[in-house]
Amino acid sequence: MSLIVALLVAGASSHAQPFPTRVGECRWVHGQFAFWNGSGIRRIWVIGTKHLLNLRDWDEDVPDPRFSLKAPGPRGDYVGDFRVCAREKFIPGHMQHVRLKAVRHLITHE
Repeated sequence: MSLIVALLVAGASSHAQPFPTRVGECRWVHGQFAFWNGSGIRRIWVIGTKHLLNLRDWDEDVPDPRFSLKAPGPRGDYVGDFRVCAREKFIPGHMQHVRLKAVRHLITHE
């Protein structure tokens, strides 16, 4: 009986996350997009969590040219909603690679 309860709790916790947890899962996340230094410079911090999502450096299939590494001009930070699909499963404490599929309600964060 306790095994069943444990399985139900484990299953429920993965759905409670405000970001995708399984490979291929897509979700809207509310976050802040920014260009960072280092490897994987395009990152989305999911607001209300400590979780960072990362777009692969070579992935230029983005819905808005402002999120491309090839975009000219200054690179800004944006707060809004981002439709992301997980390229790898969620591991607590690790940055997670995602594909950015859509954006909405963007504002420039200065």
